[in-house]
Amino acid sequence: MSNLSSRAGVRLDSPAPLEAAVRKLFLNPLVNCIIPACVLRRVVRASPLGAESMVRPGGWRALELCYGNGSPGNLVDRLVLKSAFFPRASRNRRMLVVREVARLIGLHGEGATVLSLGSGPGRCEMEAMKEANVPGCRLLCIDRDSDAFEFGRELSGGFGLEQEVSFMEGDAGTPAGMGAASFDIVTMLGFLGYFDDGSLSGLLSGVFRVLKPGGNVVTNSITDAHGVDGFMERVFNWSHHYRSPGIVRSFLERAGFDGVEEAPEPFGVYSIMTGYKL
Repeated sequence: MSNLSSRAGVRLDSPAPLEAAVRKLFLNPLVNCIIPACVLRRVVRASPLGAESMVRPGGWRALELCYGNGSPGNLVDRLVLKSAFFPRASRNRRMLVVREVARLIGLHGEGATVLSLGSGPGRCEMEAMKEANVPGCRLLCIDRDSDAFEFGRELSGGFGLEQEVSFMEGDAGTPAGMGAASFDIVTMLGFLGYFDDGSLSGLLSGVFRVLKPGGNVVTNSITDAHGVDGFMERVFNWSHHYRSPGIVRSFLERAGFDGVEEAPEPFGVYSIMTGYKL
């Protein structure tokens, strides 16, 4: 198994051993099953990230708040934004994805084409394009939440990428209507967990088809190592198909991808997975 972490070159957040033990033995059981959900909902609304997650858990606005990692406005916001494992793991994922996609853009070189499925505003891919600084690189963002695109256009302007980035409203089935061998890189971040096994197999087969020979898919696994699955389901009505890196690897390989590499982040929630189309 290849591992991307050694070449990622980024400093990642990690839990202290005592912190992890206190959460596992005391805090997580409290929020997962002891404190009433109605009480928890009233509390988390005091945090902008918590309030947004009540409306659209895991949505692009919640991720922007998470990525921004701004100064907390109160104690609850500090606990949700700065201390909770899930947001911290998500920031780790962002750093690993940006570095990996930038590396791949550099390998594909001038004129590299990137497709982002479930893109939101496309922040990670734009950051990767800026870091790679490869002439002629283009990005197509596809998301069913077109309200992300106005913010995405603001981002592209801030990065000086207005001409290189485009947006399309669509869903996981959109690539089926695209030409074969159209893209060098396809990204699917925070995306696979919304699909059952059958749908995921179909999605990955479609992604394989639209990649050029020598192209790459970049995605991630997700596990319940954050320790608050009960809290997420009770408070945010959020549920996921958790899959280990090994399971995601098997799906990628069955779709035709070879040489799958992974980069785990220190909380064990996410691993960044890169597959190759030979």
